[in-house]
Amino acid sequence: MMPGGIGTYRLYTLTDYMGQPAKEAGQWMSLMSTIGLVSAVSFCAISGPISDKFHSVKIPLAVAIFTVGLPCWLPFFVPTPVAYTVYVGVSSIGSGIFSALDQTIMTSVLPDPKTQAKDLAFLNSCGVLGNLGAPLLAGAVVNAFGYAGLFPMGFIILTMASVCVFCIRKIR
Repeated sequence: MMPGGIGTYRLYTLTDYMGQPAKEAGQWMSLMSTIGLVSAVSFCAISGPISDKFHSVKIPLAVAIFTVGLPCWLPFFVPTPVAYTVYVGVSSIGSGIFSALDQTIMTSVLPDPKTQAKDLAFLNSCGVLGNLGAPLLAGAVVNAFGYAGLFPMGFIILTMASVCVFCIRKIR
C-alpha cells in the first residue's frame, strides 16, 4: 500500500516534474485512470482462475507485486506523460493480479480457524495503515528528492514486498 503515494501526487508529478499545463495534466490523468481501471479489472478477473488452475498463489502474487514495482523506473528515466501512462498501465496489471490473490494468501496463512475474523481484521488494519502512511512517506520523499524520488521509492518498497511473499513458509 505504501507505493500508493506515487498516485497521490500524480497531478503534481505531471505539472511540476513533467512540465505539463494543468489542462493537459487533467487529460493525462483521465487517460491514466481509464487505462488503469481496465487493466486492473481485466487482470483481476482472469488471474484468480489461472492461479487456481496452477494451484499456486505465492509465485503469481510475488510476480504481481514486482510487476507493479518494475515499471516505476520508466517515468524516472523518461519523465514524459506517455512513459508515466505506460507505467500506470503495466503497474495496473500487477495491481489487478494482486487484488485477486491478496485475500486468498492472507486467509490461507491464518494460524487458527477459530480466530480468523480477528486475524483478518488485524491484517486489513495493516493495509489501512499503509494507505494512511503512503501520502506521508511520499511527501517526505518529494521534499527530500523531488517528484522523481517517488519512482525509486515505489520500486524499492515493492521489491521488498515481493521478496517478503517468498518468506511465507506454508499455504494451506
